[in-house]
Amino acid sequence: MRFSMRTKLITGYGCLDQLGEAVRSFGVKKVMLCTDSFLAQTPAAAAIQTQLAGAGVSCEVYTQLQPEPIDVDCDRGAAFCKEQGVELIVALGGGSVMDQSKAMAAIVTNGKSCRELDDAPIPKRMLPLVCVPTTAGTGSEVTFVSVITNTQDQYKMTIMDADNLSPDVAVCDPALLTTLPPKLVASCGVDALTHAIEAYTSAVANPISSALALQAMEMIAQNLKRCWETPSDKEAQ
Repeated sequence: MRFSMRTKLITGYGCLDQLGEAVRSFGVKKVMLCTDSFLAQTPAAAAIQTQLAGAGVSCEVYTQLQPEPIDVDCDRGAAFCKEQGVELIVALGGGSVMDQSKAMAAIVTNGKSCRELDDAPIPKRMLPLVCVPTTAGTGSEVTFVSVITNTQDQYKMTIMDADNLSPDVAVCDPALLTTLPPKLVASCGVDALTHAIEAYTSAVANPISSALALQAMEMIAQNLKRCWETPSDKEAQ
């Protein structure tokens, strides 16, 4: 049996305040904040930029994303990173934002196009990546998989590498979930529950993953309805 988790987790209410220090620990001077055009205008995006400035790190905001990430956008984003001298990516958003950020980070360091990374080994570690999920369900902030649409052949590519595509840090602040509309709270919660069930029933499940999956199912069952009814319920979130 093998079990490993490359991503450093920072969790708890208000933990977004620790992002600046987390980025500074990489010794970088310039980062890209990858997010969508809506989230770019939110207090969370502003707080991240303020923290980065306080840490002495310059920040470029990048919002060229689709609701479902596509290969050409990943290639353009990687080119932007190279042009701007970006050394680290901060991904703020849901699964699509984080998946595109992974792909862009891998393209930069490997010198390949997005399509060339489809179902292929990734030789070099991607740019450092710090994920800040704004939904609860995708799990992309701790996985080594990126799903991107191939616009030429019209199918969803799977880019994956256990060693070179796992985010470095995941900053999971429940405070970011309190403004989600009830419908999204419900769908994200069921998504998380489905992942937990899949992990527990998977043919490659092991004692560690099963323990985590069972705990996840229990916590979701106890708290999802509370989150849906009262998004500001800190304990439930």
